[in-house]
Amino acid sequence: MPTFPLFIAMRFSVGLFIAAPSFAAITYFAEFCTFDHRHVIIIYMAMFQGFAMVYCPAMATLFIHQKWTYDLGFIVYKPWRFLMLLNSLASLIGIVLLIGLPESPEILLCIQRKQSGKVDISSEQKEIDGLEYRTRRS
Repeated sequence: MPTFPLFIAMRFSVGLFIAAPSFAAITYFAEFCTFDHRHVIIIYMAMFQGFAMVYCPAMATLFIHQKWTYDLGFIVYKPWRFLMLLNSLASLIGIVLLIGLPESPEILLCIQRKQSGKVDISSEQKEIDGLEYRTRRS
């Protein structure tokens, strides 16, 4: 039987598991941006986190009260399982995209790989500076 302390503990853990990765991602991506673009990137990332917090209840409203079932033999798909699949897809896509990203330059510098950190920072800065130069000239 659910109790109020259990409910509070679960709400705390949900907040912890949602807030911690989102702020870590904001910090990670902000390290790769120039000072001029950093605030825009942070605003967009926070905005999309807000969209996700509207998306999940909206999808729940659409799917959770439906009465269909789909039997695969080993599992019976009901609307709540389909909802969990929909909510998981964005996270799975994000994990796949994050695998290919390089280490943070600050982390490389912190673990005494200064030369590697300098190379990563300088190559990223050349790409960013080249992009800024092309956009200003055009």
